[in-house]
Amino acid sequence: WLERRQGDPYVRLSKVHATRSRASFKLDQLQQRYKFLRPGHVVYDLGAAPGGWAEVAKRYRAAAVSSSASLAPSPDAVLTPTARGAIYAVDLCTMDPILGVHVVHGDARLLKDARYPMADVVLSDMAPSFTGHENIDMTNANAIADLVIEMVDAKLKRGGTLVHKFFAGQVAESQRDEAHQAARFGRVMIAKPHASRSQSSEAYLVCRKFR
Repeated sequence: WLERRQGDPYVRLSKVHATRSRASFKLDQLQQRYKFLRPGHVVYDLGAAPGGWAEVAKRYRAAAVSSSASLAPSPDAVLTPTARGAIYAVDLCTMDPILGVHVVHGDARLLKDARYPMADVVLSDMAPSFTGHENIDMTNANAIADLVIEMVDAKLKRGGTLVHKFFAGQVAESQRDEAHQAARFGRVMIAKPHASRSQSSEAYLVCRKFR
């Protein structure tokens, strides 16, 4: 593992560019290809820690002023996006503040509160902690997929975009995810950015035009 990490060009690049994680490059490459992040958008980043994707989202759409939220609902001023939109990065794990991003510590379902704005884009790079037991791993992956679907149905605007990770090696899971999203979106694409390790079974669903 250590040898692979030391030889990983994206680990080196993340240090050069002072990004929070190498995962930043995955979203960057997906954005360059599909261009779903735009100025004025409200963006939800689910399972955001340590914040690499939120940093990329901020760069592409010039987010609002930095703030943070705890398990309690935030003040109305924090929940109201500016004309330039807003980014909400939510995770059960704590993470350092990000200038221009609303960091929410807690379950992603907190964003279902009616005072949080509807989203133009929902992002999820969440993955289960793999145990090596296929049934357990599938169950955990399904739970994440169900959470993403729940958040999309509750908070994504009509015409909006979802980008989320799945694992192509788990055939049943990938087919399940794709079928679920195809019923909700006008277009569903599968992408594997160059920054995703070749030996990894992860891939991303880029779902456009939410119905």
